[in-house]
Amino acid sequence: MFGNYPVNDDWIFVRQIEAFNQGIFSLNAELDPSFISQGFLGLLWGKVFGISFINLQILTFLITLLATLVFIYMLKEMNLKKSIIVLCAVLFFFNPIIFISAFTFMTENYYLLFFSGSVYFYLKYLQNKNKSFYMVVGSILVLISILIRQVGILIGLSLIIILLFDFYRNKKLNKTDMFSIAIVSCFIIIGLLTTIFWPRFSENRILILPEQFSVRFQYLLLSVHYFPLFVLPLLAGLKVKIFKNKLIAAISVLVFIFLLWFLYNFDFYPIGNVFYLEELYTKSDFRSAFSLFDNIFFKSLFAVLTAFCVTKLLIFILMKIRNYTKIIKTDPINLFILILGLSNFLILLFSSDFYDRYLIPAFICFFLLFIKNYSGEIKVNKFVVFCLIIVVFIVVTLQWEFSSKNRLMWDQARALSEKTGLESQIYLNDTYTNYIITQKENDFTGLIERKSFEKKCFIQDYSVDSNSKVLEYILNLEDYIDGNILEKKKPYLVNKKEGLPRVKKHIDNLIYNQEYFSLLFNTVGRRIFVASWCDETD
Repeated sequence: MFGNYPVNDDWIFVRQIEAFNQGIFSLNAELDPSFISQGFLGLLWGKVFGISFINLQILTFLITLLATLVFIYMLKEMNLKKSIIVLCAVLFFFNPIIFISAFTFMTENYYLLFFSGSVYFYLKYLQNKNKSFYMVVGSILVLISILIRQVGILIGLSLIIILLFDFYRNKKLNKTDMFSIAIVSCFIIIGLLTTIFWPRFSENRILILPEQFSVRFQYLLLSVHYFPLFVLPLLAGLKVKIFKNKLIAAISVLVFIFLLWFLYNFDFYPIGNVFYLEELYTKSDFRSAFSLFDNIFFKSLFAVLTAFCVTKLLIFILMKIRNYTKIIKTDPINLFILILGLSNFLILLFSSDFYDRYLIPAFICFFLLFIKNYSGEIKVNKFVVFCLIIVVFIVVTLQWEFSSKNRLMWDQARALSEKTGLESQIYLNDTYTNYIITQKENDFTGLIERKSFEKKCFIQDYSVDSNSKVLEYILNLEDYIDGNILEKKKPYLVNKKEGLPRVKKHIDNLIYNQEYFSLLFNTVGRRIFVASWCDETD
């Protein structure tokens, strides 16, 4: 699933590694995160194995494995059953955003490793405040986190709040707490000062514009349901008797119907920048094509499954409240995780950008909080395993599809460039255009104007139907359902780029035309190709 091509915006980070390698340590103007720690880690790796997209992707994958290992150690600290630990570890590694990011050089999983490591050592410290070693190690990891992403300060601040809360509750600040606050504050200040004074070619806006706030608030509300979706198999195993009495049953049915409507209507992941059921990164130029996941039948079944599991969670919480049971105990560890999770979620109201991948730190906190307090309420049964298999299959299939297609596209782009002598006039996607222009101009500043060039050659994927009578019947049935019973929803707020020629109108003029294996399309009787052609009007 690795490939020697950029994914999303990671070309900026790879270019920064190349700049470091040439002794240029000022950060690119397009870099929003601190990146410093990740940059030097990537540089060290590149010195040994070479600086390339695929080599840095391998590093990211190893970092993701380490983050998963740290997460397992956190779970072991909670004295959970082995079956629960295995289930949670699989959900962590195959979380859609985490798994997909493992095959890029984006900052997500690098930050995740040091975020998880610092949380682990802080949890160890809160269990035994006499072990200041854990606090110091955790604070060092906080410093490294800040030097990847500025929001790393929230980890240290959350611990300081807990220590101050102890002071408020006990009316006494002991020497251990004072020492800890001083050490944590020191590392936070060092991290912030390093970030602020590290040379940059230009400063970026940090906070959201006031006129964007209402839209951002809407996005945050739409993202709340991501958290139960990411732990779907756990919810499937909740010991909840939905039909225990008529009132609970009636509420359950109403909640289920609303969730079913919401999930299907908003296509599950409404704010997705990365993850959609139809295809990864599909917001940039979505075009509907019947596939294993992009059809009314699968989406309806998946909506029923997810609505049922989320209904179980909401009824579970309702019954806790109804029985006057505390949702969570107010011990220091729970409060630390809760404050850290909420702060990582709410800060997205004010940050300059917001993508679904930014939800991961908050998700990890709420995941830990849920499993720490309710692991005894979960039974790992066949339904749980079934849900886990579905989740893993979806995530792996989409990543496989993305890698297979993009590997061919970039190979064709290089071959087309060699054949025609063109570079910036080849159109693959915006990532290709941005990367090629900065590379051609040998720019490390991020300040050059990436003016648009006349597009002369194009690389696109396309699918064709087989002669299967079964496929023909299914397509006709879906068209009938879409037109008369249930509308097929497309991803929420996606756009379709206008003005681009489409490959199916240039089949006779193709320079390259390669078929590839696709679980997404081949399993429903369709064939998928990547093709290239050039405009012959000149």
